[in-house]
Amino acid sequence: EVIIEPKFYGASSFSKDGLAVVKGKNGKYGYIDINGDIVISEIYDSAIGFTDGVAPVYVDGRSFFIDTKGTEVIDIDGYIFSEGFTVVRNDDRKYAYFDKSGKALTDYIFDFATEFENGYASVEIDGLYGCIDYSGNFAIEPSFKLLGDFSDNGLASAKDENDLFGFVDNKGEWVIEPKYKTVYGYYNGVNLVEIP
Repeated sequence: EVIIEPKFYGASSFSKDGLAVVKGKNGKYGYIDINGDIVISEIYDSAIGFTDGVAPVYVDGRSFFIDTKGTEVIDIDGYIFSEGFTVVRNDDRKYAYFDKSGKALTDYIFDFATEFENGYASVEIDGLYGCIDYSGNFAIEPSFKLLGDFSDNGLASAKDENDLFGFVDNKGEWVIEPKYKTVYGYYNGVNLVEIP
């Protein structure tokens, strides 16, 4: 059964906030509610779905965040908010974290940075990965060739110097020794792995 008649030129999935990005016939982006009604006008050159009650938009050469009423609330060029923080990249291609007030959690020191997941965010410095906590301090110093997101079981996949994967806790200690060629996403308490 069709709930919303086809009338947009593009659409995303609905976020937990109950809004979805749509592209109008003018080529601009806005947001609809679950009834298909426009709640934030199609005025943006690009837009991403809502997370943590805010969404990043781009218009007239500016990037900023809006709330679910379309009001500009955070004047920074971030990606998405996750667990209260967003990642921002500067012109030198370094990454930092900012909170919803626009205050920097970290300096621009990371070569790569991911969103927070279950209390931690994986970061890269000089080719090695570690993770930070909500204070912006290292929970795990950069020491792995790769470090995945922490799942709700408290473990993250990590790659050692021999290019093998295992799983570490939030102190960076091996809980499952590195012996896998590849690990895939954690789902319902199970990780799919490939044995060399």
